[in-house]
Amino acid sequence: MKSLFSLLTALILISTLAACGGGGGSDPQTAVAAPTTLSGTAAAGAPIIGQVTVKGSLGVTKTALIEANGNYSVDVTGLTAPYRLRALGTIGGVQYQLHSYAEAADLGNTVNITPFTDLIVANAAGQIASAYFDAAAPTDIPPADLVA
Repeated sequence: MKSLFSLLTALILISTLAACGGGGGSDPQTAVAAPTTLSGTAAAGAPIIGQVTVKGSLGVTKTALIEANGNYSVDVTGLTAPYRLRALGTIGGVQYQLHSYAEAADLGNTVNITPFTDLIVANAAGQIASAYFDAAAPTDIPPADLVA
């Protein structure tokens, strides 16, 4: 009986290993592509109803609508990092224009646009956030300045 159990265990182990296949290498056709979107929430106490514009460092822009819950997503393919972001819209009939900033490393991660991010951009850039967004050739904001 003991040898029958050992034989069955060995057969199960062999069939399990055979089902695993081989290879072990990765298929370049199935490699995950690098993210190409900036997304997050545009809000100031409540969601902003409007649109988000992303401007690449070369001045090229792309725009997307903000969803009713404040979420946005912009495909930045063709834009060059770093990115300046502007949310323009209304909350309860009041017009808002808020800004944020993102680097290439932020692609695929959450980049919110809020009064706080607007203040961070203004402080790090040393000018009003809207002026920084509108500038034809702004200087990049060093990551340490954003953290500070």
